[in-house]
Amino acid sequence: MAIARPYCTGITPDGCALRWQEVELEDGGTAVQCVQYCPRVGVEPPVPPPVVVTPVEPVAPVVPLACELTLFPEPNLAGVSEDVTEDQPNLEEVDWGNAVGSISVKAGIWEFYEQADFGGDVMRLTPGPYPDLGEKWTKKIGSFQCIQ
Repeated sequence: MAIARPYCTGITPDGCALRWQEVELEDGGTAVQCVQYCPRVGVEPPVPPPVVVTPVEPVAPVVPLACELTLFPEPNLAGVSEDVTEDQPNLEEVDWGNAVGSISVKAGIWEFYEQADFGGDVMRLTPGPYPDLGEKWTKKIGSFQCIQ
């Protein structure tokens, strides 16, 4: 199965472009984050100071964490399980429709929906074991996706 990855592209409702950018942190370090760039309308950009280029050590690329979980047909993480690394818009099509009894989230943040095509009520799970999904969700999941 494919691995879902976070993305940082597109235009916000305000017309700002999204892009990856290295941002300084309060503790003095830096991190690559998804930021929005909104050009100011009618304002002349300031003249930037001259840039002095100094060689730096190459920065290792940021590798997003994989999304991975294991589905179990019975509560308490029991039964013949299946590892999953990609979104599932319709569990009926992959023979898991209304058959998920428990879940173990290994990586990523996942959203589970009561209906196919990511519809209806949603339950969000972070990494960890979920041996009891409760009456509302046990054997009542129609689709799910990794959101981060």
